[in-house]
Amino acid sequence: MNELEEKLRNVLEKMNSSFNIEVGDIINEDDEMIAQKLTIAETKNDGSEFLESFCSLFGPLITMVTNEEKELVYQEDTGLVIQHKKIIDDNLKK
Repeated sequence: MNELEEKLRNVLEKMNSSFNIEVGDIINEDDEMIAQKLTIAETKNDGSEFLESFCSLFGPLITMVTNEEKELVYQEDTGLVIQHKKIIDDNLKK
């Protein structure tokens, strides 16, 4: 198993241990039952382990696909967002 797959599995494990997920609409397509809607029915814990694994996977991924111009950050009024990195020039501080 490669490193990315391991991180994805970890996020899913943390999600399953943090939330009870219910299947909503189900359709039968070519003799296969397909869930069209999943909902979080209830939380099992505070979700901190899930958020930690989610951010440790998606934070570096966002930075990588934006050529290190953007990052995953938490904004108090919005939540998790992608924003341009704030580059502080040491010369401006002096």
